[in-house]
Amino acid sequence: MVNVNPKVDTGALLREVPGLTLSHQTSWKIRLLQLQGRCQTLSTLQQRAETHRDEFNEIMKGVRLVGINRLPPGLPSVEKSCDFPIHAVRVKWGVARLFYFYLPEINTAVCTNCIPPGDDIPSGYAIAEQLRRHFLESASQPLNFT
Repeated sequence: MVNVNPKVDTGALLREVPGLTLSHQTSWKIRLLQLQGRCQTLSTLQQRAETHRDEFNEIMKGVRLVGINRLPPGLPSVEKSCDFPIHAVRVKWGVARLFYFYLPEINTAVCTNCIPPGDDIPSGYAIAEQLRRHFLESASQPLNFT
């Protein structure tokens, strides 16, 4: 887990992705954003695993590709926002997305939020950007693993 600022409790942490091995994180560590004790992304992923296993498997396949490739935006299962420094792992057949941004300082891709099928993709990117800004603003000193 990464603590954003150990002196001030902003409630922002980076959590490991359950079931994702180090062999799938050779280029980028993949972490889930947790704010104020809640990790909405993990909850959404767990729900998708239970209710829509095929979409969950496709998202996790994309996450593993992000972790092992230095330049993931060129991958077919990854897209980049035109407006924000946000990327998304997407499923082949629908609109489900897992949004993330890069923290090159600690060699990490931070997953911020998910968008379930039927939701608005542009608003998913905007929410991811808000979460990215909140996370970066809460880090008043260099990020370190604890």
